[in-house]
Amino acid sequence: METVTMTEKSFHWKGYLWQTCMENGRRIHTGQPWMWYSDDEVLISDNDSLVLTIHRDEREIRHWDGRTYKPAMACGTVRSVDTFGHGEFEAMIELPFGTCLWPSFWLVGDERWPFSGEIDICEAWSDNGSYFKLFIPQPPYLSPSWRTTTNIHFSDNNFIEHASIGSRNISVFKQCKDPSTNPIKYKCVWEHDEIAIYANGKLVRRDTESAKKIQDYWHYIGKEPRMRVIFSFWCENPSMNNVRMNSNFVIKDFSYKAF
Repeated sequence: METVTMTEKSFHWKGYLWQTCMENGRRIHTGQPWMWYSDDEVLISDNDSLVLTIHRDEREIRHWDGRTYKPAMACGTVRSVDTFGHGEFEAMIELPFGTCLWPSFWLVGDERWPFSGEIDICEAWSDNGSYFKLFIPQPPYLSPSWRTTTNIHFSDNNFIEHASIGSRNISVFKQCKDPSTNPIKYKCVWEHDEIAIYANGKLVRRDTESAKKIQDYWHYIGKEPRMRVIFSFWCENPSMNNVRMNSNFVIKDFSYKAF
């Protein structure tokens, strides 16, 4: 079995520099050790779309913690080398079709996580082969939605505790089309006093408290807030789930407008 070491591979796309790994060449998330970030699962198509895939490919990963992990799934994940301040982040996305897939478009603060912030613009789940969800686990229960969820992570209690505003599905009344068969434009407007998330131009979530918490941390460490952009194609544990990819995770466009 081939051993994968910590390396960094970068490429240019849409005017920005990207890596096919996480920070400092990290190739695995120890919280999801069944998958690893592979260069081979990332490509740019002829029409300049970013295409992420996932396949079974067992490897050994030597991690910073001194342990050797043996993940089974190779996943396409990219992280921006460039960092971004307050502004508008947009991506035109077609989600992959399959089962137990976990594609996402998110921002993460360029300092200690989660204190410098994480904004999950679209974190999608296809557990049963579809992103559609008729029932949700909170009132009003019967509320048809897509499992294209949003969330914001930050620190609380004087920068000690991890907190979030909670994952929430996007209603079919806000996002009318199936995201696995139709490209959806997801947008985040990140300001110092507000974070707003949109799907095809419709506001799906707005929060001021989390924006303030993120801003407070950056003020506390004496720096201007900066985020990195991540497109990740992850999956559930294949030893416990029937992971199947029938179509790719395609990011047709990405843009950023600074404030």
